[in-house]
Amino acid sequence: KSGKPDPNSEYTVLAAIVCDHKNHEKGSIERKVVALSTGTKCYPSNQSSKDYLIVDSHAESLLKRAFKRYLISQLDNEFKIDNNLGISLFISQLPCGSLQRWKGDPNYVSNETQTDRQMNRKPGRGETCHKPPCIRKIAKWIYMGLQGKRLLEYTKQPICINNIVIGNCGQLGEYDQQMIKDLLSLDPNCITYNPFELNSLPQIKFCKEFRNDLFIKSDEKQSAPTAVVI
Repeated sequence: KSGKPDPNSEYTVLAAIVCDHKNHEKGSIERKVVALSTGTKCYPSNQSSKDYLIVDSHAESLLKRAFKRYLISQLDNEFKIDNNLGISLFISQLPCGSLQRWKGDPNYVSNETQTDRQMNRKPGRGETCHKPPCIRKIAKWIYMGLQGKRLLEYTKQPICINNIVIGNCGQLGEYDQQMIKDLLSLDPNCITYNPFELNSLPQIKFCKEFRNDLFIKSDEKQSAPTAVVI
């Protein structure tokens, strides 16, 4: 199996990390995709998980694993972050999380939506997962970096996200865009101590032009059961 969705009956979520390198001599920016992943599945919270299983196979979570693998491949005797390097995070659709259930939403009207606020689901809205939704994970990465705890010994400083690009946002209103920006700008509750100083928040862009049937949720299709990690 290739891990790719069947274009006739399945869709998936695509996530990627792009390194933007400023070439001052040429006056240009060189871009390179260093990590890419797809995935929509997670281990349901109503089943006991094993230590050796990957509970969260959302595209965004797998992407961070792929990026850390890329960092390890770049390790040498010394590891220094290039100040001319920028990091862009691309997601083919809105990250999972109960965005529309926050108070203040014009559509926040029923008790049913309120009781569902704490449930973390993937695009197919299958079984709930006890892991935090992707939007909270991304908010944490903004503050703590993409390198993870173990690789911080080598990077010495967090590898921050400079840009976030979200695709398939043609129908997203201004209210929803601002709410997503606010959520990603908040320090997550799970961060009780942050030793790093955040110089600036990433630029968040909603891409209306990126539309691909493989990465668009449809009632006529089911979420792909497989994933790709590169």
